[in-house]
Amino acid sequence: MKLYTEDDEEREPVDDFLALLVFLWRGNYSVNLAAGLKELHVYPQPSTGLAEWIQSHFSELQRWLPGVCDGCPHPTWVMERTEMPYGAHAHLCPKCVMLSVEIFERKGVWPEPIWYDGELGIDEA
Repeated sequence: MKLYTEDDEEREPVDDFLALLVFLWRGNYSVNLAAGLKELHVYPQPSTGLAEWIQSHFSELQRWLPGVCDGCPHPTWVMERTEMPYGAHAHLCPKCVMLSVEIFERKGVWPEPIWYDGELGIDEA
């Protein structure tokens, strides 16, 4: 992947994480979090080199979860998504999260969260 021309003597070093995000965007990859397992799952299946690259940025990607938003009417790739703890654990962009909150607040009924064993958010008291 080319982020600058070879003849640019004054070029700044490329931020590795930014290069990874651009690569994921170009390939329309989605990074999903299996919180209970503390694993990132990537769709479509990545090559070994890409899996290692993703693994080296686990902490950033765990928070950002870039990929296709499950809430947008047309498949839209977004830089940052949030995992919602209901249904099939939808991954939503910030715009769709706010829309969901607005709808649930208006209805006055929130969906029951579905937590899996060992997943973050479970109160194991």
